[in-house]
Amino acid sequence: MKSKVILVSLLTIFAVLVASVLVSASDLAVSNLRVSIKGVEFSNFFGDIVEADAGETIPIKVVFAACEDVQDVRVKAEISGYREDITASTSRFDISDGATYSKLLSLKVPTDVDPAEDYTLTVRIEAKNKEFEQEFTLRIQRESYNLEVLSVETARQVTAGSNLAVNVVLKNRGSHRVDDTFVVARIPALNIEKRVYFGDLTPMDGHEISIDFNGNVFLYEDSDKEDAAERTLFLAIPSDAKAGVYNLEVEATTADTTTKTTKSIVIAGTEQRSDVLTALTSKDVQSGETVTYDLVIINSGDKIAVYEIVPESAQNMIVSVDEPIVTVPADSSRTVKVSATAGDVMGTFNFAVNVNSQDQLVKRVNFSANVGKKSFSNNVMVLTVILAIIFVVLLIVLIVLLTRKPVKTEEFGESYY
Repeated sequence: MKSKVILVSLLTIFAVLVASVLVSASDLAVSNLRVSIKGVEFSNFFGDIVEADAGETIPIKVVFAACEDVQDVRVKAEISGYREDITASTSRFDISDGATYSKLLSLKVPTDVDPAEDYTLTVRIEAKNKEFEQEFTLRIQRESYNLEVLSVETARQVTAGSNLAVNVVLKNRGSHRVDDTFVVARIPALNIEKRVYFGDLTPMDGHEISIDFNGNVFLYEDSDKEDAAERTLFLAIPSDAKAGVYNLEVEATTADTTTKTTKSIVIAGTEQRSDVLTALTSKDVQSGETVTYDLVIINSGDKIAVYEIVPESAQNMIVSVDEPIVTVPADSSRTVKVSATAGDVMGTFNFAVNVNSQDQLVKRVNFSANVGKKSFSNNVMVLTVILAIIFVVLLIVLIVLLTRKPVKTEEFGESYY
C-alpha cells in the first residue's frame, strides 16, 4: 500500500514538472502562417526546399494571425549549418488576438558555402517563454563557373627600369571545375603585360565534385585537387617610363568565365635628387584659427619624381596638406601648402611633415605654432586709435573756434569812381 502511495506521489511530481516545463516554453498561438521567400509563398511547410544562390540577399516576408494577446514579440530568420549562424530579426512589437501581421526580413547568403551541403532556414515568431517556428531546407547553389581574384599584392612604388612583382591569389567560387585557367597582369598605359598558367581549380579544396543530369551532387575526396592557387608574375617596367600613377589590371580567364580587378601603383624616375625648403617654420596663430606654411619641394634630378607628403600627428593641432601626392618635373620645384588649425590650449606646439619618395624619406620638416587667445584684429585696433585721435583734434579745433573773439575793423569811406 505504501509503495502505491509513493508511486502516485512520484507520478504527481513528474506531472507537475512536465506541466511547468510546458508552461515555461509553450507554443505561441498563431494561425494562417504564410512565408514568402524570394517571392515564392510557402504554406504547406512539409518537405519544402528553398533554393538560393551563394552571395545573394534573400528577402523573407512573414504573415500570420495572432490568436492571443502577447507583448514584446519579434520575428526572426536564421540560416544554420554554416560555420556560424546567419540571423536577422525585427524589432519587438505587441500582437492582439485576431489581428494579422506582416513582417519583412532579409538574410545575406555567404559566398564560400559548401555546394554539397544542405542548410536549414528557420523562421521563428518568439516572445518571452513562447515561440512558434517553422523550418525549411535551404539548398544554396553557386554559379556554375565563377572565379574570384582574392588578392593582388604589389609594392606601393616601383622604379622605372626595374621589375614589379605581382602576387595573385585566385579562387574558384563556382559549382563546377574550371579548366585551364590563365591570369594576365598588365599596365595598359605602358603597353606591358605578363601571362601565367594557373591550371585547373575544383569547387572544393581536396575534393572533386560531379553533378548528374538529375541535379544530384556527388563528392569525391582527392587531395591533389585545389580550389585556389597562388602565383607571382613579374612585369618589366621600361626605363623610360614617366613617373606617375598607373593602373595595374589583373584578369583571370577560362573558356567559361572571366573576372578582372584593378589597383593603382606609383612609378618613380631612376635618378632622383631632391630637397625640401621652407621660408618660415614658426608662426603665431589664434585659438581655433588656421595658419599655413609653404613647403617647397625641389627635384634636381633629370626625371619626373613623385612625392608623398605625410603630416605627423600633433598635440593641440590639426595638420593637413592641400596635395598629399605631388608630381614634380625634372629640374623644377613645387610648393605645397601645409595648414595647421590650433586647438583651445595656449602655448607653443611643434609638429612635423615627412616628405617621401620611392618609399624613402627625403626630409622631415619641423614646424611650430604659437597659439594665443582670440583677440580683435590689430588693424581694427589701429584704426580705432587713429579715429580717436582725429576726433580729439577736431574737438580741440572746434573749441578754439567757438572761444575766439571777433576782431574789430576800421570804418573807411566808400569811394566812387
